[in-house]
Amino acid sequence: MPSVPQVSQRISQEQSQQQNGPNLSSLHKSLLASHSGNPAFLQQVQPAGCDFVHSVASLQLYVLLSKENQIHQRIAELRKEGLWSPRRLPKLQEAPRPKSHWDYLLEEMQWMATDFAQERKWK
Repeated sequence: MPSVPQVSQRISQEQSQQQNGPNLSSLHKSLLASHSGNPAFLQQVQPAGCDFVHSVASLQLYVLLSKENQIHQRIAELRKEGLWSPRRLPKLQEAPRPKSHWDYLLEEMQWMATDFAQERKWK
């Protein structure tokens, strides 16, 4: 498995490639070159008799899993430092908003309901 700097460099290259358009064949070649010493990985990424589309799909799965692994490692680091809490953040109060036509309409409906109730009492 490549070291963390190599993976982060590859991820930054992927992000720049996504902005410029995907170039999966160059990514596939670079990943295969970095893992040329690991025959088990090569068989996993490019099994015998499979076409290029299958190897690209497995490559995308590998990249996704490596990103997920990095995220889990970072969460573990933050937990050790005491900066990651499993609890949810407290709810924030909504910012006040200006009254809309609907708000005025509801106020008037409340006023009319109390007014009609008062008139019924008088009758």
